[in-house]
Amino acid sequence: MINGISARPQPRSETAQVKTPGDAAPETQSAENALAHDAEQMMDMMDDMSMALAQFNRRQYGKEEQISQRPASDVKQSGDVGENKLDKVVKWFTAGNHSLREFLDYVRSMFPDPSDYVMALRSLMRKLPFSAEEAAEIDAEIEQLLYGEFAQETRAGINVALKIRQYAPVTQLECAQLRMVYRSYISWKFDILYLYKVWLEQYKKSRVKSLLHYVRDALVCDMAAALPSCSHHSEFGELTSRLHSLNQLISLTDMFHQKIAALNCSEPVLADETIINQLIISGLGDTDAFRNEITTLLSSVESDKNQPLILQRFIAIFSEIPDTLFLQEAQKETIVSFLKEHMSEIIHTIPNVIQDAGRRQAPTDGEHTSVCDPAG
Repeated sequence: MINGISARPQPRSETAQVKTPGDAAPETQSAENALAHDAEQMMDMMDDMSMALAQFNRRQYGKEEQISQRPASDVKQSGDVGENKLDKVVKWFTAGNHSLREFLDYVRSMFPDPSDYVMALRSLMRKLPFSAEEAAEIDAEIEQLLYGEFAQETRAGINVALKIRQYAPVTQLECAQLRMVYRSYISWKFDILYLYKVWLEQYKKSRVKSLLHYVRDALVCDMAAALPSCSHHSEFGELTSRLHSLNQLISLTDMFHQKIAALNCSEPVLADETIINQLIISGLGDTDAFRNEITTLLSSVESDKNQPLILQRFIAIFSEIPDTLFLQEAQKETIVSFLKEHMSEIIHTIPNVIQDAGRRQAPTDGEHTSVCDPAG
């Protein structure tokens, strides 16, 4: 069971069914209880998202209404820095005789991101005494951004501005990075597994849950805005369902690391977060890469006696993963079969290795053992 979501019933062989005593260890049970709690929170969140989707579906948008109403989170994303930039523009404009084109070019140079540019123009229209003709040209500039080639990214950046400021200290990421996280999420065209891979590589495991919460809250704000980044109910529906998949992947990663750590093994390769994360991604999406990575990992193990214990733990973990998280229909079966075959090869290569590994001898003075604890 991953995050409270069971896999479809699968025939289990004896090897897959064997559970080490460590599976019942208090720390592992605690981790699984935490994952179950996360599952309940995600279900509550999905209910909220369903309500937001229903409200979005009932709303009708007219172009004039969209222009006249500002997004719910129409604030500067740069905080005090953004305010200083606006003040600088006001001083520059009032100090000289500048054309409207010069004004627009100057503002764009100060706020190169299209979302910041639109919000800056809106704020400056309230601060500066433009003529009706100039105001109309500025409105046309804004409209081009909100309805033109880059409309989605412009609208998205405006709509989630408040959430960006809220989550910047939580995620310890810059506002521009968080804005890009949301934009890439709504425009992602590939399987969500690969977006999760990008998150792990760029932002590390410690941040991905906060990023999920940020994207969830940002999506609700986007749907509630006067001018959402997506025009159709089905688009937001797909984006909402992706959140569930991301939550499953995050919970799987947490569980994977917990169960590997529960082996109480001093093998350095098992403590390498990057290696384990890549192993998870490949196991779900790329069988050939997974085979190579398992071979490389086992060749890095310092004690040969640890290899079958590590493989047994991998077999147990991958056997529990829901089929829906694998990219290919038969990939779970392929991965588990490969691990079992590799296990058989190792057992025949190293006689009595499991029995020897199970009898951990107390090290003599100055001696260190790196054999995994099968009771972990």
